[in-house]
Amino acid sequence: MFKKEIELCKGVVPLIQTSAYTFMLTDETPLHYSIKARLPPHYSIKCLNHKSSIDVWRVLYEQMKAQFEICVLPSFPITFEWLTNERYIIYISTYKEKKEEKIHGVYIFEDTHVSYEQDIPCPFMLRLAGSMVFDEDEGPRTHDLYFFRGFLHALHAIQLDKKKFGVLEIPNISDNDILLERWRERYELRNETLLGYYLYNMVYPNMPIQPNRLLVLT
Repeated sequence: MFKKEIELCKGVVPLIQTSAYTFMLTDETPLHYSIKARLPPHYSIKCLNHKSSIDVWRVLYEQMKAQFEICVLPSFPITFEWLTNERYIIYISTYKEKKEEKIHGVYIFEDTHVSYEQDIPCPFMLRLAGSMVFDEDEGPRTHDLYFFRGFLHALHAIQLDKKKFGVLEIPNISDNDILLERWRERYELRNETLLGYYLYNMVYPNMPIQPNRLLVLT
């Protein structure tokens, strides 16, 4: 698989064709977290780490493979190293139901190490590489609003910790479409870039597929 941006391949059917959206994180952005984005008392946000999150990440790894039609992932031992080297910064939202803690949302951020503009205080770009509403067998997905609010709190926690990200990119793949719908209602779009994923020497039925059926973490 390979990715093309801005100018897509001519005469080649992509696995998906979508867009990536870029937003500026200004001083006004955090107001939304503290004032309007409150989570219910039984909800919480956690950042996964290598000391206490091995079992949780193993569950999420298997769930992503089951939930998305196409899920491109390295082997589990390699992905476990992400919790140490922060190749990806992974947050989850959880809630308590009958004293049992359950996972609701997964937010996978990527430090792109790309400086967007030198004349802004925090020029580095953070990418939401993928996200997932944890879909359990007993019923359909619910509470998309809390999924979005969990994303806001996770983003706020990263900003407080890193203090270098002033640009946010959200590609429209995986369950990012749910977050994009609400985010774009509140914050001004800075840039939209065409994005396509292509298969090399392989054909998949009914290409292109819907972007929300694909998750790519490499």
